[in-house]
Amino acid sequence: MANVKAKINQIMAASIVTLGVFGMGTVLGWSSPALPNMTAEGAGGHFVNVSKDEQAWIGSSATLGAFVACPFGGFGIDKFGRKRTLLLATVPFAAAWILIGCSKTVFLMCLGRFTSGFCASIFTLTAPTYIGECAEPHIRGMLMNAFQVMLVSGILFVYLLGTILSWQVLSFICATIPASFLLLSLLIPETPRYLLSRGDIASAKKSLLWFRGRSISTPDIQAEFESVQNSVHNSVANKTANFSDLVKPNVLKPLAISLSLMLLEQLSAFNVVIFYCVDIFTGAGVQLDSYWSSNIVAGIQVVVTIFATPLVDMAGRRILLLISEAFMGLAFVALGAFFYLKEHNYGGIDALGWLPLVSVTVFIVAFALGIGPLSWTIMGEILHPDVRGLCSAIAVSVVWFSAFIVTRLYQVLVDGVGVAWAFWIFSLVSISGVFIVYFFVPETKGMSLDEIQALYGDKKGRKNTKEGESDNVE
Repeated sequence: MANVKAKINQIMAASIVTLGVFGMGTVLGWSSPALPNMTAEGAGGHFVNVSKDEQAWIGSSATLGAFVACPFGGFGIDKFGRKRTLLLATVPFAAAWILIGCSKTVFLMCLGRFTSGFCASIFTLTAPTYIGECAEPHIRGMLMNAFQVMLVSGILFVYLLGTILSWQVLSFICATIPASFLLLSLLIPETPRYLLSRGDIASAKKSLLWFRGRSISTPDIQAEFESVQNSVHNSVANKTANFSDLVKPNVLKPLAISLSLMLLEQLSAFNVVIFYCVDIFTGAGVQLDSYWSSNIVAGIQVVVTIFATPLVDMAGRRILLLISEAFMGLAFVALGAFFYLKEHNYGGIDALGWLPLVSVTVFIVAFALGIGPLSWTIMGEILHPDVRGLCSAIAVSVVWFSAFIVTRLYQVLVDGVGVAWAFWIFSLVSISGVFIVYFFVPETKGMSLDEIQALYGDKKGRKNTKEGESDNVE
């Protein structure tokens, strides 16, 4: 019975902390239905005549805000704690959406988008750390994947509502998501590891008991608690972590792998597809309504991401990443070929009208099966606990800076070399990812966090750790 309650508590905690990640999904997906809505002929309002460049700034300013937030998030995780850092981001997150809904100038719109991206980024940085420190090893992969499930669910949510609602009403509805987290956060505790790092032993014991579904301490709980306590004592205090620590091999190697996976995720142009999905289908001349084509793609993405969640701990990380990168590359090769034929007025292009929807769908499915969730899952597993806050901030900074560059320059790339070559360039990123994963990314399926650190030569203070004791709170 305790095991069932433990799983329920851990699943509930993961669901609540990833509400902000759901919010990030709404931030990322908002521009796809909202920009065409606000700029359509006859739409009225203040944004009908905004230029393509201004639209690009409205779309990409959220990722710029997400990039700027990363140092603050990394500092907050270590200074204020995982839960409190999330709470600090909720009120400005909701306020940002209200500002977007009330905006009458491009500047205010971009400011609201920047702030929403800033706050959502705090959640994307903090949620994996929270889950990694509270989850038991046999369900850690599944709970880590909840991150991506909530992200894509947020995208689907905003796509569906954006099909039938004005961009203003859509923005106000999105404001309720961080407000919901503010209320539900009362149900979950801070992580045991953070509380121990601050010397609050009583609260740390209470927290661990809650996550393990127990009301009183038992020998196994006491053993786990002591193991975590020893791990904290053996770790360098987070407040002393600095950039000189990054050159240590047992820190640098996992950080380099995390950065590589994050770059592969963003440079694959996933956010281009999400930000401009409606425009892509409109430009391709897809016969089905472009909004509903986007909804179909987003719906499939949610279903596949949910399906992929148990596969993380069944099939393993490496095989899913290899399949993901290969099919993402092939999908964009096909999409680029369609646009190439269309640009050159190929006579039989009408018979290929199905290809853009199928290509984007294959890309999204492949992304959801592998690099989308697993780049975050692996980051939460392999980063060294002594400098996790600093390394997480660096990794997530790379994510959002590269996302900003790709989404901001997509239109520039299209204007310069054409849509076909733009997607072919993105396909090369995914194809190169097959080789990067094959040669450099280790399999972490079924391994405790201590065992994963041992892959990089970090055995100090962890030799006597049993699997399933300290790994869930490292």
